[in-house]
Amino acid sequence: MKLVMIPIQKIRVEDSFRKTDKDDALTERIIQNGLHEPLLVEVNDDEITYTLVEGYRRYESLKQLKQKEVLCYVESPTSPELRVLKRLEMELSRKKKTGFGMERQVAYLLERGYTVERIAAESKVSISTIKKYTNYANEDKDEKRRAEEAGVGWTGYRELKKLANVYPIVQSLLEKYINKKFVGDQIYGIKKVLKQPHFSRLPEKLQEVCLDQTIAQTKFTDHNARKIVSFQTIRHVQDEQANAIVLESVLEDLQMMKSTLSPQNHFMKNLDKKDKKKLQSEILVLAQSTGLILTWNNFPSGRQKES
Repeated sequence: MKLVMIPIQKIRVEDSFRKTDKDDALTERIIQNGLHEPLLVEVNDDEITYTLVEGYRRYESLKQLKQKEVLCYVESPTSPELRVLKRLEMELSRKKKTGFGMERQVAYLLERGYTVERIAAESKVSISTIKKYTNYANEDKDEKRRAEEAGVGWTGYRELKKLANVYPIVQSLLEKYINKKFVGDQIYGIKKVLKQPHFSRLPEKLQEVCLDQTIAQTKFTDHNARKIVSFQTIRHVQDEQANAIVLESVLEDLQMMKSTLSPQNHFMKNLDKKDKKKLQSEILVLAQSTGLILTWNNFPSGRQKES
């Protein structure tokens, strides 16, 4: 495989298996950072032109930018089916991929006599992975079209639809997913929150709060799920377990505040008089809002002497 600069006009394209290869965000990244990954092409029998194997969106962006040449990996000629297999293997190996194009690639190969087993072997993935894309063909075409036109992943959309059948509150998240307010990776967190014992007992408004807080987080753990649901539970009912989780969280936050508000901390040193007065006022309001009675006896003996 050689690395060669090739005039864009000499590259021929076949079916991209997508509704569109236009990607404005990718075009903008190429403008700012250049092309990081060369295209993959095969030299044609005339040894003058080339057929694009992989990199259709990059190719479209470069054409849009009126680039005259592009860096390409060049391989020997094969066949349309083998080019699709090469591309499918590369796309399946990536973490971020769309199911729509791969569903069409798998269907294309099946129509030409390939078996699921052969496609899996050639693509270096499991048979169940390829079967997943064959199953997509039997699903709601209007829903698939809607997700594809919005540019969101079909796997994530399907997961949310399944969850909405069990938890009607999730229906509102479908619109947020379509509008790209969160991504498929965050569905893991949504599932964790839905499975919390107290979640189903919460009023709908508090359930919405839980889910909004969940999609606002980029990394998610079981601990996050317990905290989110517990904070809403104590607003709704008295519950010992939820209280214990909230108390632990509040004490952690207070410990962090204590460290941050230390006179030795640069944060406090850099505050002007106006900011310090505002902070002092908010701390007093916080102390009063707890309903706890604070007297000198509450303070550590060392603090009493300092005053």
